Amino acid sequence: MNSNDIQYLISKADDLLKNRDSKQAIVIIQQVLEIEPDNIEALKIYAQSLVKLNKVEEALTIFEKALQLAPNNVSILRNYGSALLQVAYYDQSLNILDKALQIEPNNVKVLSTYIKALLKIKFYDKIFVIFERCLQLETNNIITLNSYGQALAEFGNYEKAFEIFEQSLRIEHNNTITLSNYGKALAEFGNYEKAFEVFEHSLKIKPNDLIALNSYGKALAEFGNYEKAFEVFERSLKIKPNDLIALNSYGKALAEFGNNEKAFDIFERSLQIEPNNIITLTSYGKALADTRNYEKACEILERFLQIKPNNLTTLINYGQALTKSGNHEKACEIFERFLQIEPNNIITLTNYGQALTKSGNYEKAYEIFEQSLQLQPNDIITLTSYGQTLTESGNYEKACEIFEQSLQLQSDDIITIDRYCNTLTKYGKVLLDAKEFKKACEIFGRFLQIKSNNYISFIYARCLEQLGKYTDAISQLQTIDYDSLQQYHVNVIHISLGRLYYGIKLQEQGNKYFNLAIANSDDIEKSLLSSARSIFAHNPYNETAVKMLQQIAEESPRYSQALEMLTLNLSEEEYFKMVKSDYQSSVNDTEILNRAIYHKIANEISILKGIAYRILRFSLAEDPLLTGIINDIEDVLEEVNRRRALEKSQISTISNDEYEQILEIISKTAHDISDFVNNQLAIIESKTRRAMRKLAVDDPHYKQFEKLLTQLEFTQIALSDLKAINEGIKIKNHHFKIKKLFEKWEANPHIDNASINLDIENGDLEFNGDEEKIKSILNELVENSLKHNPKKLDLNISMSTQDIINPPGIRGATIPGEQKYLLIEFNDNGQGIPPDKKDWIFQPLKTTASEGHGSGLGLFIIRKTLTQMNGYIQETGWKGAKFKIYISYTKSENS
Repeated sequence: MNSNDIQYLISKADDLLKNRDSKQAIVIIQQVLEIEPDNIEALKIYAQSLVKLNKVEEALTIFEKALQLAPNNVSILRNYGSALLQVAYYDQSLNILDKALQIEPNNVKVLSTYIKALLKIKFYDKIFVIFERCLQLETNNIITLNSYGQALAEFGNYEKAFEIFEQSLRIEHNNTITLSNYGKALAEFGNYEKAFEVFEHSLKIKPNDLIALNSYGKALAEFGNYEKAFEVFERSLKIKPNDLIALNSYGKALAEFGNNEKAFDIFERSLQIEPNNIITLTSYGKALADTRNYEKACEILERFLQIKPNNLTTLINYGQALTKSGNHEKACEIFERFLQIEPNNIITLTNYGQALTKSGNYEKAYEIFEQSLQLQPNDIITLTSYGQTLTESGNYEKACEIFEQSLQLQSDDIITIDRYCNTLTKYGKVLLDAKEFKKACEIFGRFLQIKSNNYISFIYARCLEQLGKYTDAISQLQTIDYDSLQQYHVNVIHISLGRLYYGIKLQEQGNKYFNLAIANSDDIEKSLLSSARSIFAHNPYNETAVKMLQQIAEESPRYSQALEMLTLNLSEEEYFKMVKSDYQSSVNDTEILNRAIYHKIANEISILKGIAYRILRFSLAEDPLLTGIINDIEDVLEEVNRRRALEKSQISTISNDEYEQILEIISKTAHDISDFVNNQLAIIESKTRRAMRKLAVDDPHYKQFEKLLTQLEFTQIALSDLKAINEGIKIKNHHFKIKKLFEKWEANPHIDNASINLDIENGDLEFNGDEEKIKSILNELVENSLKHNPKKLDLNISMSTQDIINPPGIRGATIPGEQKYLLIEFNDNGQGIPPDKKDWIFQPLKTTASEGHGSGLGLFIIRKTLTQMNGYIQETGWKGAKFKIYISYTKSENS
């Protein structure tokens, strides 16, 4: 092959390279290199082709070989520098390009590549010098002017950037690349109106210009004109359906607009085209985290980190998503990984400290925050986060110091003020609970120096009252802005003022406030009770308070509380006169239980009525549905009282020793009332839901109607309790395998925050008993465990069974023969039953649950049911709750 043939092949390979057929270019150039291995031009084309195929490291070796043969070849030096840039060898690239410029100082191509390298390391001062040098060589070079304008905009020098773009447009006023870059810079600067004009002008010249369309869409979304932005993105995607830039920008805009479902579809579509696209993964992960879909967000960010393990932005986003999802341990690992790469990053240190706080590792969190403050002592975000951690760990004094330091730096910082006030509130409440009223007054006083707050003024007044500073407490309550409060809270303040005036012996003024509270109350009897209690606090046996309590009728749900107060504040003779007709020696457990539950039902219905009236009071227009709901509630209460009165009159005609007949009337009345009220509640619920459908979710009345629905549930629970205590417990025995009792938990061993472990030794044995009632007993114990341990994330419940003969303490030692029992043991690792409450947990109407979360009938009914089965239940726990249930086998099974 002669030199002409070789030159022909080199030219052909060069043409293929220019036409982007790098593979074929390599095939041809390798033929040349087999004949002339040191051909400089062939080596250069070979290396350039490898770069195009992303085989950059291999290309670098070829460039180095070419430079050994021709060290001062500017074209090879420029292409070598450009290849080094692609693999982020920035220093080496700059050295190579410097060498090229020493040989040819005014080579525009080398200067352009040099600018690219400087842009990568953001060395703007030198970049701008090079651009000016390029423009001296070629004043009207559009490409240089565009690049210069972009660099200035990136640097933030928008005014100068606009001058450069205008200069470029004077040379070539319809250049769409210049127009797009100019529009982008204007949008970044915030001059959206002018930006939109520029984009529209560009699209008139070239309607299908994807760069202009995508930049225009992004600018519209940033401006908040989402509808128009979506139109522009859709237009772009009609031209090129798989354009990743358009898809990513469209997805981000949809997510910002709140159309998350469509946004996620767009991101998924983008990932189908290019599964490892970094920009898509970042935007998708952020959108998922913003919508609290942390599990999926973490999955997406994990994918990103598999591609770029040390990407700092993604590491911090991933750590934040893990923290928010509650996976604090993994979040801490991610933040530590970040800090190994960049140890002094303040944002990451603060996020790490917050994650440690969430995981309860307060000591380590303190170290991290202190480390961050050594780097930047005046960083407000670190200071407020540190203060919050100290607050959560109960170190209130130190927290206050940190917040004071933050406020000295920036006295009007909203986050600092809010968190400081939150700390002061918590600190004050702790002191209040500890009865350290003097210190609590100091803390609440400090809060009110920062900002006024009705609630803090109220509890500050309570502290002052405890210190006997009644006049100061009155002054504090009078600073409260009553107009901004609901009437209920105004009534509470009026009752407090009444009590304080009694404290300073101004009873007439006190009565004025009590009467105000009673007159404006939705629940007059509750206000009567509160007022009487406040008077008795300063003036036991007070006649005004006694008269208030005597206004509460026996049928009222408040009667039992009134009765208790009257008991303490009446003479023995007055008390006997009041109660002698109601309590006869033959009153039994069932009657007492019924009376208590009826009071509870009446109370729940009264609360229903109060909520409905509150909605009516604030309604601007009359609503027939709401009026109907109120009438229905009043009818229910009236009908319950009528049926109770009828029961009383029927019982009065029966002799006290006819107990079974009395019990039958009580039970029938309870069932009738329960069925009637349940039916009426279903009607009220239907009307409530119909009323809610007319309202927007953000309407203030919507929340009140939600409260009404919740209260309906509480009323239904009270009705269930009524039925339960009057239901004759009928045992329905049949043969079943013991393991059937535990099928539910075997299939699903995880419920809420609990794991359930089973150890069934005798599961295949046949047992003759009431399967459903035993299941109900076990279910009640599981529900109790969940209810009492809602915050214990590692709650463990275990149930085991075995057969046992003549268990000690269950079957008397003097009874002859053997009796086999099924023993079921129930354990959990929760908070257990307080020692002072163990003696009465099986008593009716006694509960260890918080208010509103237990009727006190569950364990009572369990014991009652087991007694009917010739069974027993014992509570034997000391760490967590532990119950042993014994149920005897029948005679045929006993053998």
